[in-house]
Amino acid sequence: MSLCSTGNRVMVIDDDPQVLRLLGAIIENEGANVELETDPRLALEHLRGRPFDALFTDLQMSGCSGLEVIREARRIQPGISTVIVTAYGTVDSTVNAFHLGAVDYITKPFRADQVAGALGRAATNNVKSRNRAMETKAAIAAAPATEASVVACSPAMQRVLEFAKRSAASFSPMLVTGETGAGKETVIRYIHSISSNSTGPLVKVNCEAVSEGQLAEVLFGKESATGEIQRGAMERAAGGMLFLHRVANIPKWMQAELATAFLEQRFLRVGGVAPVALEARIVASTSENIEPLVRAGGFVDDLHNFLSQAPLEVPPLRRRREDIRPLLASLMKEANRTSQSYDRRRKIEFTEEAMAKLERYEWPGNVYELENFVRRAIVFTSESQLSAARVAELLPPTRPPANTEMISVPYIGDLKIMERALVSEVINRSHGNKSAAARTLGLHRKSLYRIMEQDDENAEK
Repeated sequence: MSLCSTGNRVMVIDDDPQVLRLLGAIIENEGANVELETDPRLALEHLRGRPFDALFTDLQMSGCSGLEVIREARRIQPGISTVIVTAYGTVDSTVNAFHLGAVDYITKPFRADQVAGALGRAATNNVKSRNRAMETKAAIAAAPATEASVVACSPAMQRVLEFAKRSAASFSPMLVTGETGAGKETVIRYIHSISSNSTGPLVKVNCEAVSEGQLAEVLFGKESATGEIQRGAMERAAGGMLFLHRVANIPKWMQAELATAFLEQRFLRVGGVAPVALEARIVASTSENIEPLVRAGGFVDDLHNFLSQAPLEVPPLRRRREDIRPLLASLMKEANRTSQSYDRRRKIEFTEEAMAKLERYEWPGNVYELENFVRRAIVFTSESQLSAARVAELLPPTRPPANTEMISVPYIGDLKIMERALVSEVINRSHGNKSAAARTLGLHRKSLYRIMEQDDENAEK
């Protein structure tokens, strides 16, 4: 099996130009699209910019070893298939290469059939990795949520529910924000369940879980040279809703691709030439504050503007304490139904003092943390009625102070952009007072100005 049937892209790295050209010619003759690079650092920059299916790299190069290249390449694109090519093969280097994820190891001088064999094994590994990603990273949602599954006793959640009902009649894109565990996905499933396209699928893609190298295929699908089609999430969501979970974690190159596809309402499968119509409503969620990233250049403005047409924030549990009792009852009922170790004849109740303690608790993990509390209560208690003292034992020993202000910046691989995003957000929260922002960050004002000047220079470019 070779890569010629799939038209995959291969990066080849060797600091000997003659060997590089020969290796590239053999691989290209097998039908792959080849990119050659003598500098491993530049090659890794190319890997950060766009996806590749396989990587052939020399073992010993000036300034960077092949093992270092494999380690970094696998970090950038976890699904990439890697092959070591070297004139200095040793048992230790072979073992290390395979531990780092290499699928083959060939020595110089190499024959064309050896390269073709390594290429075939890389292709086989790539197909297996892609199939795993398609099966596990972009699953079609199961049963939709119903109105009863959205607990909205508090005024804050009643406003969320009212907005959700209004937005269900629209096809506008939505950006649902809120802290981790606040219930963003529950609200999105509810919106889909009462919308005019509720009979269509709800396709969820966890943007954090899909490797950068596989993201294009997961979203857009793939089309081989022989006409074989693998439909991506955008195509499978036709007539329904595409749900981009943790959208702030999408790499910037893909943000630009998505912005173009969303604005033009069409896209190309990977390897395809005919555009496919986009016929799904787009909904995204994030627990991060994207606006500082936009200002720092870490998130594409066009994509942010498109998603923000109907913004909705799901408040944290500490801002809707009226929902704690009904949520607790609902979670208890569900846990009783599914727990195998629980005596279903025993019903757990809480004293008023215990319930008051639960309502005063800050719940930094929101509904997720409340659910974990319920599981602990079922497994680690035998009482039918839990006191405030017993509840205190089940809650974490420490928690953030009530008015702690948190700033969250998603990891996007570029520390400079993350630094500028953090500084921009603190300045914004300080109402433009740079001296106050510097004190908050523990920085000298000159350091803060230096970061801002870098931001301005990048904006000019």
